[in-house]
Amino acid sequence: MNTNYLLSSALFILITGVTPPLYAATDTHKVVKGDTLYQLSKQYLGNSNAWHAFLRVNTIKNPRQLVPGSTLVIPTIDTQLVTIVYVQGDVELLSSEGVAGKALQMEDVLAAGAQVRVGKNSYVSFQFKDGSIARVLSESVIRLSQLPAVNAKLRKNTLLKLDKGVVDISVIPRINKKAPFEVTTPMAAAAVRGTRFGVSVSEQDQTSSDVTHGVVAFSTLTVTKNAKTRSAALHAGEGAAVSADGRLGQVHPLLAAPDVSILPEVISDEGFIHFDVPPLSGASIYRARIAKDSALEQVVQNAEFTTSDIRFSALADGDYTLGLRGVDGEGILGYEATRHFKVKATPAYPFYIKPSLGEVVASDVKFNCTNVAGASSYHLQVATDMAFSTLELDAPNLESCAYDASALKLGEYFWRISSTVVNSDKQTEEGPFSSPSSFVVSDSNLTQLPTTIYWIAEPELSYTLQISKDAQFAEMLDQELLSKPEFGIENLPGGSYFVRLQPKSKEGLTGPVSTVRTFNIKLPEQPATERTWMDKAK
Repeated sequence: MNTNYLLSSALFILITGVTPPLYAATDTHKVVKGDTLYQLSKQYLGNSNAWHAFLRVNTIKNPRQLVPGSTLVIPTIDTQLVTIVYVQGDVELLSSEGVAGKALQMEDVLAAGAQVRVGKNSYVSFQFKDGSIARVLSESVIRLSQLPAVNAKLRKNTLLKLDKGVVDISVIPRINKKAPFEVTTPMAAAAVRGTRFGVSVSEQDQTSSDVTHGVVAFSTLTVTKNAKTRSAALHAGEGAAVSADGRLGQVHPLLAAPDVSILPEVISDEGFIHFDVPPLSGASIYRARIAKDSALEQVVQNAEFTTSDIRFSALADGDYTLGLRGVDGEGILGYEATRHFKVKATPAYPFYIKPSLGEVVASDVKFNCTNVAGASSYHLQVATDMAFSTLELDAPNLESCAYDASALKLGEYFWRISSTVVNSDKQTEEGPFSSPSSFVVSDSNLTQLPTTIYWIAEPELSYTLQISKDAQFAEMLDQELLSKPEFGIENLPGGSYFVRLQPKSKEGLTGPVSTVRTFNIKLPEQPATERTWMDKAK
């Protein structure tokens, strides 16, 4: 392989963001005055950016100035291969009988005829040899029926068969009108020569297509007597659907992108990634995906939701992008809204013990909370407002999760707590604060609430709680299901305890097991008993 090819390949990746395909030699071209690699690439390969392919199969001293009269070998592609460029979750090959086989991994190569199943909350991207990309969303089944030829002389189209689910495709522009990129479903076909579009198949076998760039030829595959129209040209911003009985619906505008401007920029929950999105007019369901990159290519979570209440299982700390689309009553996906956010959930915050939520206490307040496994110190704050704009008390670097405050003024207060660890770089790292709890300082009508461990959480979550006498939870003392974010500890005997919990949403989504918290139960001191004359030794 010559040096020019290596340099041009690097430049191609930098410009397009796509790994250059591998080409083989076929026909030849005699150079005439005025020929350029850009022009020849567009003429023979359908893509001017694929000029680097000529350098692989030819020795060209100066790629900027071709020699008239010289002969160039025209590159083409092995049409039987497609590469997995990204995969997440449960993605596997199926046999011709639909039996699950090999789990797919990055850089796996598939041949024409391969059938792929994408599981729940999973995702895969295929890269074709011409640079086109097909992104297959969760709970989909797709077949690679026929793969592309890049040489414009070969009239061979790309054919994908989507049995169910959703596929999002970016097609490299083609100059051969008789070799389009085509996606078929049980009821319809969508064909393009270069654009960004999507195709969906519902559980009821309804097919829909949405177009965000270019034009898509969308048509039915069945003959229906009463159907007046069997095909339509979908332009950017338009969509249409074919019903399960083969009827092509009206072409209409795509739904607007949902409003994600009010969503949080930082998620500090250990259990879930939760977005309460304002409902979108006209949307019957929502399609959401979360990726590690702003282009939404490295997808780590994706699913369909029946409401705009979007919830995924927790992710590791880091930066992410949410992509959210409304889906109308015909199953057509609308425009996608994106929102960048950060997950910062570690080190975990402590749970509250005293004061209890809303408890009325005297001006001398004893704050108590659980310790967190692995924490080196704690940071407690008290304020008169939930925004903590004016602090009444700021106590960092606490060795344990407890603090005695004296002479607080009468009134309502809010308190919160965070934990700190020393990371692998020996730097101090503070985690997120807990959601605020409240208490009231009064000189009368004090309340004595039962002693509980509690945390402030959104409603309608349940929890599986485990309490143990050891950090490995080998000596499990109790496991129970909690309908509220609290549990009583009044009746526990004295000693040290370890606790962890696992949240579950009302929809049945289970979050990860939480960080372990620890607490101590101190037995009340027994009063000293005086010995009487009768107790004395005779």
